[in-house]
Amino acid sequence: MGCSSSSPDTHRKEGSQRDFQFSYHPQPPKGLLLEKHTVDHVYDGDTLTIENRISVRLLGIDAPEISENEPYAKESRDYCRKLCPRGGTVLLGFSEKNERHDKYGRTLAYVYVYHPSKSGYICVNMALVEMGLARLYKLRRVKDENTNAMREAQKKARREKRKIWKKVNEDNIVVITHNGEAFHRVGASCVVNASKVTVGEALDQLYAPCRTCKPLG
Repeated sequence: MGCSSSSPDTHRKEGSQRDFQFSYHPQPPKGLLLEKHTVDHVYDGDTLTIENRISVRLLGIDAPEISENEPYAKESRDYCRKLCPRGGTVLLGFSEKNERHDKYGRTLAYVYVYHPSKSGYICVNMALVEMGLARLYKLRRVKDENTNAMREAQKKARREKRKIWKKVNEDNIVVITHNGEAFHRVGASCVVNASKVTVGEALDQLYAPCRTCKPLG
């Protein structure tokens, strides 16, 4: 059974089945409430709509912005569309530990699809991170069954210099605050009382790059 009309070879063109090292689940994910829905439209790598045009924001990740013409933005959207084609089935996963909606009213969820070539499921959020087509976002406040796997998926993408990580120098110095979610450029006006760390250290602690000062360039 599957929600995608694309063949396994289509997915292998993006890399190989090892791309699903962390995002593949042979059984339905435990600890999450799962709801079955139909895909209406994928807008970018981290946002889609389901039936009745309900907007879903993929929990814990941030994909490159198409509106800002960021590198790999279209590739991220297209990969999400391959996994979640219009009319296909997705399972939205919710944890009691996480908020169900963001400040814009969008549903926050892990999105699962049936694996295209064998039994089991793929977590789309995690697959995008593994491919280097999205980074972790606000995961410091998400403490559920997927947190550790999401962290490892990003470490893998960083280590292999995939896509968005290709030109990132993790030895560069940035600043963080203890209670913050993001890391910033040194001297940025969007942060005060900050401590200096390397980009790699900030990422290891699940900080995300600030959207205002854009410390990764």
